[in-house]
Amino acid sequence: MKRIFQVLCLLLMANGVLTSCLESKETEVVLSDEAAITGFTLGTLNRYQYVASKTTGLKDSLVKSTFTGSVYKMTIDQIGNRIFNHDTLPYGTDLAHVLCTVTTTSSSGVALLNPADSLFYWHQSTDSVDFSTPRTMRVFATDGTYAHDYSVELICADDQTTITGWELAADTTLLAQMQGMRVLSLNDRLVAFGQIDGYTHAVASADGQQWQLLGSNINTVFEADAWQDVVLKDSFAYMLNNTMLFRTTDGEQWEQVAAPNSELRHLVAAGTKELFALGTDGRLKASTDDGLTWTDELLDDDASLLPTQGIASTCFAYTPSDSTDYVLLVGNNGTESCVWHKISQYGGLYPGRGQWVRTVSTQNAYPLPVQQQLSLVSHNGLVLAAGSTIPTVYQTRDQGITWKPSGAYRLPAEAAGDRMAMTADGTGCLWVVTTAGQVWRLKN
Repeated sequence: MKRIFQVLCLLLMANGVLTSCLESKETEVVLSDEAAITGFTLGTLNRYQYVASKTTGLKDSLVKSTFTGSVYKMTIDQIGNRIFNHDTLPYGTDLAHVLCTVTTTSSSGVALLNPADSLFYWHQSTDSVDFSTPRTMRVFATDGTYAHDYSVELICADDQTTITGWELAADTTLLAQMQGMRVLSLNDRLVAFGQIDGYTHAVASADGQQWQLLGSNINTVFEADAWQDVVLKDSFAYMLNNTMLFRTTDGEQWEQVAAPNSELRHLVAAGTKELFALGTDGRLKASTDDGLTWTDELLDDDASLLPTQGIASTCFAYTPSDSTDYVLLVGNNGTESCVWHKISQYGGLYPGRGQWVRTVSTQNAYPLPVQQQLSLVSHNGLVLAAGSTIPTVYQTRDQGITWKPSGAYRLPAEAAGDRMAMTADGTGCLWVVTTAGQVWRLKN
C-alpha cells in the first residue's frame, strides 16, 4: 500500500504541474496515454585505476580520470524492457555515481526505484544514480493511465579479459567417439546425446568427471542424427527418432509418447507448456499435449526463412509479464544464421500463445556466424551460443539481434576439438563438452 501511495503522489504532482501551467498561460495541454523510454545517454563518467609508482614499480597509487560516457551507445530493448550497453565500459568505471539523460515519449515523467524503501522517486539528469546493480526505471504516461518499467544495467569490464575459472573436469575417449552431440542437464546429471558407430547413444555423468555409456529399455534403435532432435521440457528429454517421439528422465528409461507421425521432420524447441517441431511441409508446428497432436504456428514472415540445419533453442522467463515464456530459436540455412523468437503468456489478464517473429536488421553488424553444431544457453541475463568455433563463445544481450565473441566466457587455449556442446546445470554452472572428449566446467 505504501508503494501504491507513492506512485499516486507522483502522478498527482505531475498533473498539478500541468494544471498550474494551464491556468497561468491559458494554453491547452493534451495529456498522453503513452509511456516509453526512447533515449538513454550517459554523461561524464569517473574512472579509478591503480597505476605503478615510479619509485617502487608497484601499482599502489589510485588515480582518478574522467571520460565521455555518451560514446557508449545504450540499447533500449522495448520487447524485453531492458536498457544496457553493448560495448563494456572501461575497467575501473565508477558505476555508483552515474549521470544520465533519459528521453521519453510525450515528455513523460521518469522515476527510479529506490531499493532501500521500495519507493519510486523522480529522476533528473543532474541526479547521480548508483548503477552498481541493475536498477528499475518507471516512466509514467502524462494522463496517469499507464506506467512502463525498464531494467537498466551498465556492464563494466573486469580487470581480466577472460574468465580463469574454466577447469578441465574430464578428458575421455568415450565422449571423443561422438561425431556430434547435444548435452543436457537432466535431473541432476549431465547427459550427452551423440552419434557413435552410426547410431545415437546417450552418455551420462553425475559429476562431470566419470562418464558411462547408457543402455536402453526399448528395442528401438535411435538413428544417427536423432541426437539433433533432442529438447528439454520440464524433467523430460524429448527425442524425435524418424517419425516416433520418445521421452526420458534419465537417458535410459524411454517411453513412446505418441503414435508415429510422418508430418514431423525435426524437433527444434520447447517452452514450459509447448513442444515445437519443423514439419515435412516446411511449417513450424506446436504441441500443447506433449506431442499427441500438432498445429501450425503463426509466423510474421515466410516459412522458407526458418532455419533448416544446425538448430538450437533456449527458453527463459519473459520478466515483464507473469507466467510468460521467451523462446529463442536459432539455426542456419546453409549460408547464414536464422533467428526467430516467440513470446507466450500462460497466465495473467491477457494470456496468449503469440506468434513467431523473425529477428532481422539490415543494420546488424554483428550476426551470429554459421554453426553446424549449435548450443544455446540462457545464463546470467545473457544468451550464450557455442558450436563449431572453439574456443570462442558468442553472447547476445538483446535476445538474438546482435552477437559478439565473449571475452568473459572464452574457453582456455588448450580446449581441443572441432565442435562443442554447452549446457547449464541446476546450480547455474556451465559445462562444455568437445568432440575431442574434453569436459570443461566453469566454476561458480
